[in-house]
Amino acid sequence: MYRLKSILLERETLLTIGIFGLAQMVADLFSDAGYSAGAMITRLAGIALVLAVLVASWLRKPSSLSVPLLLIEENKKEDARARYHAFVKQIGLGSSVREIGRVSPVREEELYIRMTPTIRDTSAPEKWHEEFLRLIREWDEEVDERLYRWYPDYHSGLVYHLRPMVVLPMAFALGATVGLRRSVVLYHSSPQGSAYRVMDLREPRRVLEPPDQECPLQQIPEEIKPPEEKQRQLILHIVLSDHHFPDLSAHVEHQSAVNLALYYNQRLPDSGEWLPYVQTVWQRVKPWIHAFQRVDICLICPDAVAFALGMAFSGNPHIRVCHRIGTQYVPVVHLEWLKEYLAFT
Repeated sequence: MYRLKSILLERETLLTIGIFGLAQMVADLFSDAGYSAGAMITRLAGIALVLAVLVASWLRKPSSLSVPLLLIEENKKEDARARYHAFVKQIGLGSSVREIGRVSPVREEELYIRMTPTIRDTSAPEKWHEEFLRLIREWDEEVDERLYRWYPDYHSGLVYHLRPMVVLPMAFALGATVGLRRSVVLYHSSPQGSAYRVMDLREPRRVLEPPDQECPLQQIPEEIKPPEEKQRQLILHIVLSDHHFPDLSAHVEHQSAVNLALYYNQRLPDSGEWLPYVQTVWQRVKPWIHAFQRVDICLICPDAVAFALGMAFSGNPHIRVCHRIGTQYVPVVHLEWLKEYLAFT
């Protein structure tokens, strides 16, 4: 039923049927009036127009389907819906939401995915694992898989216009699950609540490329370098904030591990591209994460940055992401989980 509906909604189909029908009716009128030459010319003109439409459709380059998606910590469905409507209006993609409803079985309510807020109050990895799997299944099976099955041929693929409003370890984990397999445009919100674009990852491999201009990240402590022989554990603090300083003693296992921080002590710009910050972090940490058997990451940064970092780090299953409970960081998300549920394939 949905496939039939999408076919009938194709503009080329309706246009060619309309041209052919109108030309045939006019030709019949000419025939009834005894003007056989006029009927022939009308039919030829109709055939030429139909062929022109078909050729133009064949030559036309397919465009991507923009999918506004909100990941949000929210218990109440109506509050999440209101935030989603505001987000879609701010980024100007209301027409995309309507088109998704027309050409696929994906409903609007499936385009805002709610994380249970109480997850941030627990340090139990099994609770985080359960919630992580639920969020990924909702996105992968209820949205992504069905959109790829049903979107019309005049679309070349999906581009997720994404606002991640979830706790940082979960934003990182969701980004790692997406990895480099989907095109994503990331948004952040101003203190007034207005969404603005911060990273265009329609070519997701850009997160792994060196930045055009490296951002000034401070390393703490400055004197240490990646070990030449693989060691057991690294605790890596990534802090991009103008009002937080790395606390290397906050991790529960800091006394038995190598501790390192990359620190940018300014507010990220409210306009412009944040990708160079992510690229700089990735280029700086690559030698470190490959030099340790296990890496724990502690994040203080915008959630869009955490998501993009997850995309960059996705190929490293020995990474755990930590969450701060009270005064201590504890590992709650393991990238090994990605192997258990291979999403977005």
